[in-house]
Amino acid sequence: MNGAEISLKVGNLYPYDDPQDSAPDEPDWTVKASRGVIADLQDRQGIKHGFEDVDCCIRAEIVVRLAEIIRLAYAAEQAKASAAAPTADVVTVVKINDDWRANSILHTSVDYARMLLQQENDLIFLEDVLKTAQTAGSKSLVKVIQARLNKVRKTQAKAVQE
Repeated sequence: MNGAEISLKVGNLYPYDDPQDSAPDEPDWTVKASRGVIADLQDRQGIKHGFEDVDCCIRAEIVVRLAEIIRLAYAAEQAKASAAAPTADVVTVVKINDDWRANSILHTSVDYARMLLQQENDLIFLEDVLKTAQTAGSKSLVKVIQARLNKVRKTQAKAVQE
């Protein structure tokens, strides 16, 4: 096993963002990669202690942001490949983008998901995430998503009336 494989394994055995491993679902590949990167950094002299006294919400934000960066880099590579190959489907890049948004919400604590959802106004996206959360059986997350959906619907209905 090389150093990268060890970091990936250790990072997911002892997730930086979820020390109790309380997330209901298996994290997506970008979250796993993020955890591996952090595990590697925590094993480096001079910077490893910088990760110790960090609040759990900030830890989750760090992992989610790293996962977003990884997804965006991957999407950019996919876009380059689709530009080079005219038969490639550009919708795949958009789908990847939507998937990372959904995974950011579905693979975090309920409090952090609530914070992410406060900025979300896309009804179709929220409905899709709600269906996924219902399928996963995450009752507390379903309540948070439903509350946001209701608020967005009311705001949009009010805007239509005006």
